[in-house]
Amino acid sequence: SNRSAVELQKCIGAALVSNIYVSALVRNRVCDGPTQDVLVLPYSCFGDLQSRSANTDNKTGTEFNFNMETYWQATGRIEAKQIAEAVCTALHCS
Repeated sequence: SNRSAVELQKCIGAALVSNIYVSALVRNRVCDGPTQDVLVLPYSCFGDLQSRSANTDNKTGTEFNFNMETYWQATGRIEAKQIAEAVCTALHCS
């Protein structure tokens, strides 16, 4: 459901902001989506977030798919890769 997707996004956002590696790279700049309000680079934001039913015969479930977008200052991709790696580590370890 849409409510579950919003709750999941809030939990993921909180996990990212509280992770020391993500924080070291983007501080608390993890936002709902690309925005003009975030003027300080780098930052990460949620892109598309989709949910679909994943029910089985005896269990109710939902599958969620989402992506994260990163915006950075430097020329090249090194900073973006560092942020992406920190995000992956934060989500796999929390």
